[in-house]
Amino acid sequence: MKKYLLALGLSSALLLGACSDDKEEVEKDAPITLEQEEQKNEQAEAHFDVVEQFIKIAYFDEGAYDDFVALYADPAKANTEEEFNNFRETTTAEEQFPVDSDSVEKMLKHLVAVAVDDTHAEVYWVEDKAKATKADAAYVWQLVDVNGAWKIQ
Repeated sequence: MKKYLLALGLSSALLLGACSDDKEEVEKDAPITLEQEEQKNEQAEAHFDVVEQFIKIAYFDEGAYDDFVALYADPAKANTEEEFNNFRETTTAEEQFPVDSDSVEKMLKHLVAVAVDDTHAEVYWVEDKAKATKADAAYVWQLVDVNGAWKIQ
């Protein structure tokens, strides 16, 4: 009888162990949302700041061309002044961002900042932060730390 109880107990323990491993594998295979990745980013606010300035200048005309160029790590990679002005005249936030594009504050609610490493980060604009993965991002800004200031790469 003792052998039977021992075998039953051991079988139960193995069965429970096997079931718990299956749950862990399912959780590991589930895609990580951008919101989950962002929770690890201690510098998210600094990353948001540069993208917020970009949005204000490009889509809400709150700044000049020089302000726009100053957001870039390499100013030569910024649009020319003619391209910049043409963009402002012909493009609206509503055309580019499908939801909450009527104000900067609403648009910022859709940003997710993910640190790549100590000197690089990515900021994503997504419709739903809680469900979105990198593949769902409508826009991605690549950022780099330049002498302690985050800039668009």
